[in-house]
Amino acid sequence: QGKGYGKQAISLIIDEMKEKFSCSEIYLFVVPENLRAKHVYEEVGFVSTGKIVDEEELYIMRNCSVKKFK
Repeated sequence: QGKGYGKQAISLIIDEMKEKFSCSEIYLFVVPENLRAKHVYEEVGFVSTGKIVDEEELYIMRNCSVKKFK
């Protein structure tokens, strides 16, 4: 934990989705109590919609532009 592997993996997945599927938006759901996951998603560019669906919080990334990190 804390080594950046999650951010790297998510960034690679997003890049792959952009390239293969020409997506303009990506949605994901996360358990609201999972603060570590929410932090990682926000670090790469997802934002919370504030909506809860089936007890999970909806996040969105528009334009599929991954924030670059060190």
